[in-house]
Amino acid sequence: MRGKKKLIIIPIVVVLVVVIVILNIRREKGGVRIQTAKVTNADIVSEVSAPGKVEPVTRVQVSAYVMGRVVELPVREGDWVDEGDVLVEIDPVNYQALVAQARASLELSQARLRQTEQSLQRTRELFARDLISKEELERVETDWSVQRAQVARDQAALHQALDQLSKTTIRSPLSGVVTQLNVEQGEVVVTGTMNMPGSVIMTVANLSEMKVEVEVDETEVRDIMPGQEVEIAVDALGDTSLIGIVETVGEAGVETMVGGEPQTNFEVSTLLNKVPPKLRPGMSAVARIKTASRKDVRAVPISAVILRDWEREIEQAESRSPGRRSGGREATEQEESPGEQQREEGAREPEQEGIVEEPVQEQSTEQAGEGDAPSAEELVSGQAGGESTAETAETEGTAEETEPDSTAEEKVGEVEVVYVVQDGKAIVRRVETGIRDDNNIEILSGLELDEEVVTGPFRVLRTLKHETRVKVDNSLVREMGDRGGRRQ
Repeated sequence: MRGKKKLIIIPIVVVLVVVIVILNIRREKGGVRIQTAKVTNADIVSEVSAPGKVEPVTRVQVSAYVMGRVVELPVREGDWVDEGDVLVEIDPVNYQALVAQARASLELSQARLRQTEQSLQRTRELFARDLISKEELERVETDWSVQRAQVARDQAALHQALDQLSKTTIRSPLSGVVTQLNVEQGEVVVTGTMNMPGSVIMTVANLSEMKVEVEVDETEVRDIMPGQEVEIAVDALGDTSLIGIVETVGEAGVETMVGGEPQTNFEVSTLLNKVPPKLRPGMSAVARIKTASRKDVRAVPISAVILRDWEREIEQAESRSPGRRSGGREATEQEESPGEQQREEGAREPEQEGIVEEPVQEQSTEQAGEGDAPSAEELVSGQAGGESTAETAETEGTAEETEPDSTAEEKVGEVEVVYVVQDGKAIVRRVETGIRDDNNIEILSGLELDEEVVTGPFRVLRTLKHETRVKVDNSLVREMGDRGGRRQ
């Protein structure tokens, strides 16, 4: 039974392989289906998008200056208050007692000071008539100085007690709205210490001036500066867009953990030009900061520009060039005369005896085969001409000295490229880009107007090679555009 199953499975696998090969051959002949777009002139506005929260420009957290029980709370959350209005009354009984005590101490010290002044006056009269010693006079003068200092200390204590008593009545420091109320009448509030914050009774904010605090990624904050225009979308306001300007850009980054990975953001404050009535502190918003703009510049869709390893792309292009293919080499070798073949066989004999010679003849023959077609670098970058390597083969020492410098110059790494459609083939082209928006990217060099570039699909563009045969099919793009137009 197992043998019969194998006999049935093997032909099926062979048939599937043949079908796949045939389909691939047909697809290669017809070309890879791609989507394209023309190089056009467009207006581009570069923006940085970042989430944030709506906050009032001026906001004050009202805290307790003295400890006590709240006996009066004349305002509620959402109430408008003017500067100087009473917000909270704390039980003043204890602080009134402290004022009375300080006042009594001051009166006592003032009475003692008057008594000491009278004693000092009599002592000076007696000392003038030589009836008492100088030491007695100095003792009375010292008592008078002590009593005068005591009066000053009691006066300061009275001022302190009066100040604490006045702080049992808390007044609004600004005109605004009570946006948050944290206590109720009858609760006890405490003052802050070094190790424990005090009670925040309420928050008063001026809602006529609002801002949006956003967090911008460290890779994008370099393009942001004060004065740039900002378009703000608040989730709670629907499609309404608000306009503002960048007010400040944070100088130090704030590190947060996102998905277990550290991420550094910078706080950017944007000031709204106009505040709608329904805007409230704490609402979520998204700010689009306009960092740069260009008018009527060459542009292509963002999807057309991809990153490629330039050296690898050149190598792969060279392997596809007609003069570089193995067929040209084999044809050149077949055209060699019998005498040349004998000379090559004679050259192999010293090699077997341990003498290795440079294959100068092979290099010359290979270069002769390359003369019929342009180099790969000419195809991918548009540069013509090349330098012969025959002199390098003759002087090995010179080649070893110059090779590190030339290698360093050739190593470019990943660069931005596009694929231009020419004669039914995708030709790789290196480009220099500028700013970008959500759809287009500015082309500074490498493309001309009305040239056709490959824009997708991404799965094709990701693996597309130089000189691949392609077939333009923009039907899907037009269909999506028609659907978008009907929705609008």
